[in-house]
Amino acid sequence: MKKKISSTLIPLVVILSLLFLLSANENEPNNSSQTANSININEVCTGALSVQGDVDWYTFSLNSAGKVSITFRMQMKGNNNNYYEIYVYPATNPDSPLLWQIVNGYATESIMPSLGLPAGRYYVRIQRSDTYPWTYSAADYSFIVNYAQDDNWEKEFNNSWPTSTEILLRQRYYGSLARSQDVDWYAFTLNNAGKVNITFWSDMMINNNNYYEIYVYHAANPDRQLFGQIVSGYTTEAGMPSLGLPAGKYYIRIQRSDTYPWTYSYADYSFIVQ
Repeated sequence: MKKKISSTLIPLVVILSLLFLLSANENEPNNSSQTANSININEVCTGALSVQGDVDWYTFSLNSAGKVSITFRMQMKGNNNNYYEIYVYPATNPDSPLLWQIVNGYATESIMPSLGLPAGRYYVRIQRSDTYPWTYSAADYSFIVNYAQDDNWEKEFNNSWPTSTEILLRQRYYGSLARSQDVDWYAFTLNNAGKVNITFWSDMMINNNNYYEIYVYHAANPDRQLFGQIVSGYTTEAGMPSLGLPAGKYYIRIQRSDTYPWTYSYADYSFIVQ
């Protein structure tokens, strides 16, 4: 007698198979960039800090520029006052983090600040917190490198005018100050003299008392600002005063406010030059 397989069982088997294929586990030893585990973007990876001095390194690659953020999850276990430190590095300079963040064990899920990254190879490093070393936990954690292709995001490192992200007029661009000392530089070119307007948008946060400083420079003298303005996070959209500029190349610098440094925000922002 032939046995019938339930029609509801087949989709369940398919779903479980897909979840298995879309997840990966840490493979020790991966305690350095040289032994980093290769992972796929948009794929869950599970690991654990098996001993107190354990450090877990992972590596991923981007074929195209885009927006990257990391979602980090941990198990609730006993005393959840456990802290992790998470770093992201470019493979070309694994000693200079693009992002560094402490994650509190009281939050079972944390989303890191967004990063605009060019195509290339990158590292993720996960370890116990050096700031709070007594909070070590051997519980499993999981994370996912979320990626969406987007040519209109900033491209780190763009922390100085020589490494500025090139932008076009009348197109909206996106970025974030992923670290408190992060500075984002952009460059645009005017083929003819004319009036230039900059509109800036910032995401609303729980605490909107966040301030940005925005500056414009001529490429011939990037140390002398043509214009500067403080933008309050209470305003989701801010228009800069019009600038009459001759043809040439110009820079825009976006940073946290030096006047109100305690108001730093890593929320996404966007702007357009027209």
